[in-house]
Amino acid sequence: MPDYITTGIAYRFVVDAASSQYIYIENHQSQSIWETTKAYPNRIIENGIYVLRQDGAGGDNKFMRCLAADGRYNWTVNQRIQSPWNTQPQLLPVFKMLNPDRVNGYTDIDWIPWWWNGAYQGEAAIHFIEDANGNPVIDIPNMGDGTDAFRMDYNQMFSPYSNPNSQDKNKTATPFGFNINGFNSGVASLDIYVGTSLDGPPSKPQYPRLLGSPKFGWVEVRWDGNLESDVNLYEVSRKVPEYGNYWSVIGTTTNTYFRDTGNALCTWRRSCNPTIPREGKRYTKQIFCLQRYCAGKSRTPWQRICYFNRG
Repeated sequence: MPDYITTGIAYRFVVDAASSQYIYIENHQSQSIWETTKAYPNRIIENGIYVLRQDGAGGDNKFMRCLAADGRYNWTVNQRIQSPWNTQPQLLPVFKMLNPDRVNGYTDIDWIPWWWNGAYQGEAAIHFIEDANGNPVIDIPNMGDGTDAFRMDYNQMFSPYSNPNSQDKNKTATPFGFNINGFNSGVASLDIYVGTSLDGPPSKPQYPRLLGSPKFGWVEVRWDGNLESDVNLYEVSRKVPEYGNYWSVIGTTTNTYFRDTGNALCTWRRSCNPTIPREGKRYTKQIFCLQRYCAGKSRTPWQRICYFNRG
């Protein structure tokens, strides 16, 4: 699939022609001023495959929506904040991201319904998010945050089982899916699935979280189980940069958790937030990081742990 802006080529999957419901996929490679000019200089508009879902013939500003590759989540509002952009007083919701929800959740570029003191307030775009310490932070993801396009080494499988998934506006599963094999000079190589998505790689595991015990020298990674019926196991790999920049398999599991007890050379010291999600062609994996103290080595390098599953 070539760049959409310069060729006009896009793929369309018919969900229901009678009600004008379609799913489009477009390859965008920053070949237009509309893709390189940003409302805010610090926003990120990335290259990749963008998925758009048309929910009807028109009539409102939501009949066509982008299905952001970072997925659907549940959200809550615990606080409000005065808008810094309006001259008149206006309290904006501060959204807090909760767990992934591929069916009933919302992406961070959707208009999200919210409640205050038990009363429904309507829908709003995200302007502020609540950070890990409960503080409101300006974040306007619908202007570009670098996580909206499907691409290699991030989220390259779109299917009825992925997040976001290929459901229609009524939250009914469709049989459509694709997997990105790679890009060559901006041209995407794709496998397209219509009713055969299980033939593709498994989707990216969801809701990764870390538990750790520095005192006893172990760390445990947990995740939500995949929905594909043909996933047999999860394989866990570790990379210790101080002893070679390569991944080594440290175990497999049919559970949705794995405890890593490290090795004699290194000891776990503390954990950090999950980092960059990455994927391979026939498998998916999610990377996490911890800081380790390694005998005779620096304390500062980050130890990374990944897990991934195979179909």
